Amino acid sequence: MPRATNAYDLPDVEIGYSWRWALVESCAYLVLTLLCLSGALGWTPGKHDTTRVVIGYACTILFGFGAFRLIPILLSPQRPVIFIGRLGIRDTRTSNSMIPWQSIEAISLRGFRNQTYILLKLDPAVARLFYAKSPRRLLAAINRWFGGNGLAIDATGLTIRAAELLEICNTYRSAARGSITANWR
Repeated sequence: MPRATNAYDLPDVEIGYSWRWALVESCAYLVLTLLCLSGALGWTPGKHDTTRVVIGYACTILFGFGAFRLIPILLSPQRPVIFIGRLGIRDTRTSNSMIPWQSIEAISLRGFRNQTYILLKLDPAVARLFYAKSPRRLLAAINRWFGGNGLAIDATGLTIRAAELLEICNTYRSAARGSITANWR
């Protein structure tokens, strides 16, 4: 990503899911669904008690839902999920509106086990507005429970790695803040 001194010099970036990741993930979910279904229906050797059947059906529903969730991604893999522009950033998985760069206090790279994500620390006033709806309040509580105080943008399955996403976000944020302070002088 080239360095720009002005936010108007930067092109808009759209990041979507990786088709290869979606295919591998959906195949894994389908295999796990079939294995659990075979256990629930008694196709595996061994004793078939009620607990085993209930667990088999519960896991079949769980893994089937995971496979079903990936169908839209497989049908339109190039559909953008994250939009980064000179005005702000928008992750369609968590928000319908763009978050301006001026309302983001800090951007950091975090990790939990083997998963890395970008954490956007929002201005307190913007955070209250962003988390006003109850599903988003639950999302904020889960993020705080895992040690992140802000909006987490997960890079799993995207066409870009989390470190590259962090670099792009920092470039756009610094260019946007630089152009705003230059306009006020």
